[in-house]
Amino acid sequence: MVWSFGSFLQEEHWEKFDQLVRKVYNKALIPHSDNVFGFKVHNGLWKEWMEGSKEFVWNKKLNYHQIVVDSIDTVRYQSIVESMINCGKLCYLKGYSL
Repeated sequence: MVWSFGSFLQEEHWEKFDQLVRKVYNKALIPHSDNVFGFKVHNGLWKEWMEGSKEFVWNKKLNYHQIVVDSIDTVRYQSIVESMINCGKLCYLKGYSL
């Protein structure tokens, strides 16, 4: 539900959405260390997105444009896109870039 409905929200509205999700799903044992956008559900448990991601290792052979550093955003979006593709669904990402 978080990404089905909440993905269209701008970040300044995440706190209100977080409160709504926690109110509706009060028995879901959502950790309080971050808002609901900071977690994924893995094997029925809420896990932080960065849990299990690889530590960045500098590869001097790569050009600058080939380097991807895991961040919560890259891990989150990669996981969502992979899930959609694995289900045979179309995927559209929108948003702004700094």
